[in-house]
Amino acid sequence: MIGQFLVLHIEAQGLLPGTPSSSSNCEPSELRASHELTFRQRACYYTERLLRRSLALRAAVFSSFDLMRNSPRQQADGLGDFGSRVSIFYATHAAENTGQLLAGYLHREDPRPHPSEQTGFWRRAKSAMRNVVINQTDDGDMRAALAPIAGAFAAGFTGAACYHRHNRVTEGLLWSGGAYGGNFGVALWNEFRPDIRNFFSRLRNHRN
Repeated sequence: MIGQFLVLHIEAQGLLPGTPSSSSNCEPSELRASHELTFRQRACYYTERLLRRSLALRAAVFSSFDLMRNSPRQQADGLGDFGSRVSIFYATHAAENTGQLLAGYLHREDPRPHPSEQTGFWRRAKSAMRNVVINQTDDGDMRAALAPIAGAFAAGFTGAACYHRHNRVTEGLLWSGGAYGGNFGVALWNEFRPDIRNFFSRLRNHRN
């Protein structure tokens, strides 16, 4: 799954033989300014999410925590168990991104975060979480968001399939629910990230 994403990213950058170069279309400024994202731009967007350093840190932290609890239970131990959990972490996130990519493209959903332009904490939080359920299309229309649902099911059942135990349908549904709930946390982070950064920036300037 990760290899498929890397191939998509390489193709989007025009690095495969016979593929026209379109790397400029995948520049962050181009992704922000594009009225309607092409499939290649969407592939670049989700690949960038998958390759973020913050995701690697989360993989290490969550895998270490699961290793200490031995949950989900694994037969291996030590570094082998840790490596397996990191691999499964990336496999589920690659599946989630793939599900969101395909469903969002077919449903013409815009995967980019949009500021709420609301005032007040609760109004902004409500608007951010509503965007997980209702998405703005490339044409500006509002419709039910299917990409987060598809991504959640892809992540949940990929995770269940990767374990020798805890691989029943009920576990897949449970992890799918957890993956879908994570979208609300991401939406809140995207909404308040500028405020958090400004807070720490002012704090550093005050100390200096």
